[in-house]
Amino acid sequence: MVEERRTILNTIDARRGNLIGHLIRHDDFFKTILEGKIEGKRGRGRSRRSYIDQIREKVGVASYQEMAFNRTSAQRKLTFAEIAREARLPENEVELLVMKALAEKLIRGHIDQVSSTVTVSWVRPRALPRSGAAALARRLDAWRLATRAAQDLLTAQPDLLTL
Repeated sequence: MVEERRTILNTIDARRGNLIGHLIRHDDFFKTILEGKIEGKRGRGRSRRSYIDQIREKVGVASYQEMAFNRTSAQRKLTFAEIAREARLPENEVELLVMKALAEKLIRGHIDQVSSTVTVSWVRPRALPRSGAAALARRLDAWRLATRAAQDLLTAQPDLLTL
């Protein structure tokens, strides 16, 4: 399942790259839109971001969000290097990416700049494919078994609570 998903994502990435390359090579109008280059004086205020930069940012945030969602709560301490590799960004842009995800309330957590890590405490759920639902069901079953074991331990040894 994982290999199949990676194959599909690689195909989407390749086709997207081919389309953007085709538009840049063949049509000046689309090239102007994609690169965000318009002749004339630049207006006042913050400079505009190109369409490609906006797409990169959205893909980076989505991949980071999915990366955090697919981990258990105990494994949600992510390094900047892991996030950069998953989001295909330079490591120096990871902090801004995480700050945007926090600002858009896609995740909750905190950034540790000293150790270059991010601890995620909550991730906004997205639509789950069948494989994601199956993985979530396995995690819930594991949690149910762990709570059952804790209950059995406390039932068998009630004096543990009084220590």
